[in-house]
Amino acid sequence: MVEDDVKQGILRYDKMVENALRQVLRQSLQFVVAHGLPGEHHFYITFRTDHPDVVMPGYLRKRYPDEMTIVLQHQFWNLEVTEEHFSVSLSFSNKPELLVIPFAAVAAFADPSVRFGLQFETGDGGTQEDDEAGPQVKLPEVARPQPALAENADRPQDGAGENDASENGAENIVALDRFRKK
Repeated sequence: MVEDDVKQGILRYDKMVENALRQVLRQSLQFVVAHGLPGEHHFYITFRTDHPDVVMPGYLRKRYPDEMTIVLQHQFWNLEVTEEHFSVSLSFSNKPELLVIPFAAVAAFADPSVRFGLQFETGDGGTQEDDEAGPQVKLPEVARPQPALAENADRPQDGAGENDASENGAENIVALDRFRKK
């Protein structure tokens, strides 16, 4: 996509901002790998399960065919972060499962402990108008992520399987298009 922009002589600030915001997610995960989750910090990460590079068990993909939200708080293992993706083992119905999630598949990232959240474009077939609007940012001072439990989610005992949450609320999203000169 960048080569097309260069050929057309276009500076795609929306794509630059999108990449910079994804770095916030990447750096947050890298911090956790190095130091663990400090204090009350915990992450809700919503991703497109239909992204071709997502690796997850078939039964979870069937249960969440489009989108899924995971929680990184008490029970997660083997968190690894690369330039292109992260992988983590989580407990689902008391069974550990490995997920590999490309950053390009991430639709939202939130840390409710500090009321911070971001929403990303995922290239999931949005309209050209959506593409032209650029990334949407959930502003930290007003973001209140409120994930709901997925329908028919198994309710684990002793806090296991907290990753059966579904999508975050999106009530405080501002499109960056609002600030563009038309």
